[in-house]
Amino acid sequence: MTPLPSERLRWFAKAFQAVRLSWRLFRDRRVPFWTKLIPLFALLYVFSPIDLFSEIAFPIVGYLDDATLFLLSLYLFVRLAPKSVVAEHLGGFKPSYPHP
Repeated sequence: MTPLPSERLRWFAKAFQAVRLSWRLFRDRRVPFWTKLIPLFALLYVFSPIDLFSEIAFPIVGYLDDATLFLLSLYLFVRLAPKSVVAEHLGGFKPSYPHP
């Protein structure tokens, strides 16, 4: 079943918000350095010539695995960041990114 266009837009909005939240957390000094390594390693993987699925051999799948890994790394980064800091940064915009 194909998702509705509004559901796709909502998904992209949540992904954009996750990137914004991650950027705010990355710049915050209260987030431990080792936690900040998670998105850095994900970026290294995305721009690395070594790939699980090559963009040349598998054009669509190659880009999707990079995007999926990057978004999962942002999710893990937010989950491992101090909850009080995440809550403070989520106060800056309407929360739609799940965090317990």
